[in-house]
Amino acid sequence: MEPTAGARSGLISPPFQLDAAQLAAVELRLAAGTTARDAQIFFRDGAGQLDEARSLRFSLQPGTEAHTYRLEIPEEVRRQGLITGIRLDPVGVGDGGSVRIETIRLVLIDG
Repeated sequence: MEPTAGARSGLISPPFQLDAAQLAAVELRLAAGTTARDAQIFFRDGAGQLDEARSLRFSLQPGTEAHTYRLEIPEEVRRQGLITGIRLDPVGVGDGGSVRIETIRLVLIDG
């Protein structure tokens, strides 16, 4: 998937259910051909809502080659109950460049 990094770019997962306590990390592989470097991933709560407290921010490496990012899930996110989906905002505010997302993988504590 290669969305244009516009003002409201984002990728939304299909609905799922996962106990947040089971989540160890999120691994993403993507390339960022945009000057914006601020990315964020949100975890939907049991009611399907998004909240800043249930999110992780990270910085992107520039270039057309994909990089792998491993985001460890902090304890405060793992204590928040059910996760029913994710939303990836590959850039906060885009500049018209492109982002190529190769994979998004949820890593479980025992897996």
